[in-house]
Amino acid sequence: MLDLKNKKIMVVGAGISGIGAVHLLNQVGADVVLYDGGSKLSEDDVIKKLNGDKAQIILGEFSREYMEGIDMLVISPGVPIDNHVVVEFTAMISAPCPGKNTLTKKE
Repeated sequence: MLDLKNKKIMVVGAGISGIGAVHLLNQVGADVVLYDGGSKLSEDDVIKKLNGDKAQIILGEFSREYMEGIDMLVISPGVPIDNHVVVEFTAMISAPCPGKNTLTKKE
């Protein structure tokens, strides 16, 4: 099993799966960043969905600087694999991105 304690992990997508991933990552002590590029959510909406779980919330337009220090990416099933965030992270680690519902780890 991966030791995720104190690892900085970005979850891409604030839908049901992304919120579930944040919850599980909180349970194992990860430092979670939740990113959603959609324009329909407000930070208050996401905080309510998190139901007490902790995450740095980033909404809207993506900036490459958000990737600094990220150890792993969790991609929600509703996020296309060619999403710019996934492509940026994959380029940073110079490794193929496995696919939806998987964790992509920076070595």
